[in-house]
Amino acid sequence: MEDAVFCFYSQEKCMLCPDEIADVLLRILSVALLRIRKSGSEGHAEECETEADHIHNLPAILQNYSPELLEYYWNIERTGFLTSMAGRSHGSFQDEWHDLRRLMDEHGLNCRDEM
Repeated sequence: MEDAVFCFYSQEKCMLCPDEIADVLLRILSVALLRIRKSGSEGHAEECETEADHIHNLPAILQNYSPELLEYYWNIERTGFLTSMAGRSHGSFQDEWHDLRRLMDEHGLNCRDEM
């Protein structure tokens, strides 16, 4: 069973994200923020929006982990990002997604599609 901690913002106990998954999610956030900064400096607001939409729920997964939220990220948000980025570069995330997929498999989580 995962550890739980008291969450100040909700006044409830929150589930800690497993360290190895948290590390990958933080790497995804870092890459995305760098991509947003670059797109913003080039005046590409639509790409910034697409990138931000891709990662906006990751902090919630880190703060109050649930396998269902992680599966939602993988199966819905990540695939939506891939669809939105059709024809544009998204290769920056390949290593992180590979690692996350492996960890999700190890934790018995549902990954509906291939990378």
